[in-house]
Amino acid sequence: MGIKHADFVMCNPPFYKSKEDMQASLSKDTPPSAVCTGADVEMITEGGDAGFAVRIVEESKVLGERVQWYTCMLGKLSSVAVIVGRLKELGCQNWAIGCLVPGGKTRRWVVGWSWGDMRPANVSILR
Repeated sequence: MGIKHADFVMCNPPFYKSKEDMQASLSKDTPPSAVCTGADVEMITEGGDAGFAVRIVEESKVLGERVQWYTCMLGKLSSVAVIVGRLKELGCQNWAIGCLVPGGKTRRWVVGWSWGDMRPANVSILR
């Protein structure tokens, strides 16, 4: 028996699309502020974090308002535009973006969306 209704779906997808992509992120000018301890199957997925999140966006369209809110943490700012672009293509008009700075150094971005009309209280409607 499938889920009839859920308040939210939250995910933290693998950030990288390949081993080369992961290695490139480790060879930045500054040393990493966090240690990557995940196995390849936890760190790498087809299309990286954007590819993973787009698949969730597309599945969420099918589920519609059976889930009130979806959120996805992203490791690359460029992934935010990909996710929001796909949400717009699918007709979603209710989404929000946030930035997390855990530990004060590394940045992560969060995209949240809903197919319903309930909005977070602190989100502007400017797009």
